[in-house]
Formats: sequence, C-alpha cells, structure tokens
Amino acid sequence: NLSSIKRNIRNYRHRKFPDEPLNANFCLPEEWKTTMGAEPKTFLIFDNKQADSRILIFASNFALNILSCAEIWFMDGTFKCSTTIFQQLYVIRGKYKNQIFTCVYAFLPNKLKSTYITILQQVVINCLQTSNNPKPKYIVMDFEIGAISATKHVFGDSVQVKGCFFHLRQSVWRKIQHLGLSSVYKNNKNIRINCNMINALAFLPLNEVSRGMAYLYTIIPIELLLVAKYFDDIYVSGTSGTPMFSPNLWNVFNVTLNGGDRTNNYCEGWNNYFNKLVGTSNPSFWLVLQCIQQD
Repeated sequence: NLSSIKRNIRNYRHRKFPDEPLNANFCLPEEWKTTMGAEPKTFLIFDNKQADSRILIFASNFALNILSCAEIWFMDGTFKCSTTIFQQLYVIRGKYKNQIFTCVYAFLPNKLKSTYITILQQVVINCLQTSNNPKPKYIVMDFEIGAISATKHVFGDSVQVKGCFFHLRQSVWRKIQHLGLSSVYKNNKNIRINCNMINALAFLPLNEVSRGMAYLYTIIPIELLLVAKYFDDIYVSGTSGTPMFSPNLWNVFNVTLNGGDRTNNYCEGWNNYFNKLVGTSNPSFWLVLQCIQQD
C-alpha cells in the first residue's frame, strides 16, 4: 500500500545518509555544507561547533542578496522538523517585490536571547560579505521574548518589530481552552463576539487601546472575565504597570490602513509545506538538511 511504499522510500533515503548523530557533537561532511545541483555553492554560513549549544546556519548568497533588499522580514521557528539533537529549526524570510523568499535556515539548541543574537549577527555579517547591507524596516515574528529582545539588540531603533496578529489570536484561544471554555465558545454566539472584541483591540488607534480595554471590562460576560484579565495583564496594562508585550508591538491600526502584513502566516504556510516535504514526525537530521537543500 501507499504507506508501505513511502516507508520503503524513507528507509532507502536513510541508507544513503551518514549515521544519525547521537548528539550535537558531530562532524558535518563537506557535501552537506553546499547547495545541491551540478554546481554546488556555499550553503553553510555559520557553525559554532559547540557541542552543548550547537548552532548551524544555512543560506545561499542569492538568498542573502534577496534578504538584504527586503524591507520586511518574517521570522519563525518550527519544532516538528527540528530533529532530536536540535530544539528547533528557525527560518528567516524576506518580502521582495511582493514575493516571499525563504532565505535563512538555522538549527538551534534553545530559545535563548543570546542564540537569536548569534543568528541575526551572523546573517548581517554574511550579507555584508556579499557587499550588501541589510536594512529591514519591519520584522514580523511570534510573541517570543528572546527573539524580540535579540532583534532590538542587533538592529536597535532602526527596525520596527511587530508581533504576528495570528499568534495574538492564538494566545487568546489557548487561554479559552485552558479555562475550559471551548464548548461555551463554540455554542454561544455572544461569547464568540466578545472574544473577537478582545482581539479587535489590535485594530484601534494605538492611543485608544487602553480605553478600549477598560470599556470591554464594562460589557464582557462574566465567563470571559479571566480571559480579558489575561489579555490585559500580558498585552495592555501589565500586572505592575508594564505588560510583557506592549500594544505598540501588536497594534495593527497603521499596518492595516497602509495595506501591510499583519501576520507571518507565510511562515505557517511554509511550515506545513516543509513538514509534508520531510514526510515524517520524527525526521533524521540528514533528511531535514536534504529537504532544506532542495527547498
């Protein structure tokens, strides 16, 4: 049957690969450091060779040229294809001439700020080595403190970091699930409307967000009070005056008026495509790397 055929193909692929690394302290053969094709080109741009915190970054010169020209970057991690020896596969994409290009792939050992700083610094260094000076105006990403802090550390105030609106909505939905309100949400139209009103705070003018949050407290059903309090604590007012993710990070009022990108769903779409390309939930490192070379 089809599943057996796919399994046999995967087994055949595995037989061609080097032995699967047991940990991050392994040697990367030369043929895995380049692009595929008749004329292989440099693909591995950084390897810190630290067994306890190994970082591998891959990008072609063409991709770095594209990224340098892109005013909008999208950054996201995927965990399904990270393999057992790395925590995640992190990807940076650039929007150039209204097209999205996947430019950088990084195998990461953790989600620390220092790790993200290393990625971004190495990307900038390698772009400069190709005679390009990357100057993104916007970087859209998930709500991850380490990545956000690293981006501000590397680019300073020259780049506007924006949290993905899709992930903002997902955080509200996860809170609804955590509170056991999923069935109430699905069966009660008024509850759904009020949940959407929480999400819709992102579309208010930035200076109206706090007032909008205060207004929601006066009308929201009691079932959603803890959801509203969660959103207020994390995204609006904070528990001690400073929210974890301030409104200027996730507010999309101006972005929407200007026809900009509110989400990094390009990343989610690529993640789904790449997961299908890999074809297994527990991939070997070599299979994932081969798929990256083919992407």
